[in-house]
Amino acid sequence: MGEVYPGHDVPNKELYYYGPVTYGYISEDHKVKNLRDNREFTQDDLEEIKESEKAKNKIYEDSINNSVESSGDFTTQAVVNRVFRKVSGVPDYQQSHYPGANDCSPVAAANIIMYWDQNGYPSMSSSNVPANVVERLANFMNTTANGTTGANLEIGLDRYLQERYPSANSDRRGDPSFSNLSTEISAGRPALVHVKGYGYSTGDSSVGHSVTLVGTESYQESSQSFKTYYNIVVHDNWTSTGKEVWLAFERGGGSVYAHTVVFPK
Repeated sequence: MGEVYPGHDVPNKELYYYGPVTYGYISEDHKVKNLRDNREFTQDDLEEIKESEKAKNKIYEDSINNSVESSGDFTTQAVVNRVFRKVSGVPDYQQSHYPGANDCSPVAAANIIMYWDQNGYPSMSSSNVPANVVERLANFMNTTANGTTGANLEIGLDRYLQERYPSANSDRRGDPSFSNLSTEISAGRPALVHVKGYGYSTGDSSVGHSVTLVGTESYQESSQSFKTYYNIVVHDNWTSTGKEVWLAFERGGGSVYAHTVVFPK
């Protein structure tokens, strides 16, 4: 369950980057496969990725065109008023402890539990063994091969907190604004965020994918009438992604449809 990086176990494979959480490689039978689950990319998958990248490139090209002066020279695309916040020391455990389970929610929650355990609330874990925390959370959350429902996540996390640290509580909130997420990071609280469309499941929001929010960034682009852009920084729990993954907030096809905050007291 330690921290790993894309391609760490595929030294002889050339990786192909398809998005912030999606990598592919050419298999021995000359097929393009997903590094995360070794599933073959279908032609429809590749066409969808191509169209998505074309749309992103169009946005980038438009921003370049908007920065051209009347002389025909490019100006510097100045980033101004940048605000970056981050909670340091949050673990990045991997979703590989249960071979048959889709345990992103208990793993993402364990990142937060162990963070607080190591930062003033040692009773959050009885053993200081992350795998034990994940297992207990998964049991409380009724996690199965199909994942964890939103209702079971909330109930299971509260049950774990009541068992280990009764004065703590959690709060699941839907459809967060960037300001909501930034407020949690400013307060030093990593949060569970539930996402879809970032190369993760595009199914309904009762499934999606859970990751751990550790940072936020906002900035303005002076060459685009000071348009403001927002990003979030997460610890994903797939072994095919790096420790910190930057996701565009509410643009590029991805969305955050809920977040869950843990309040130790």
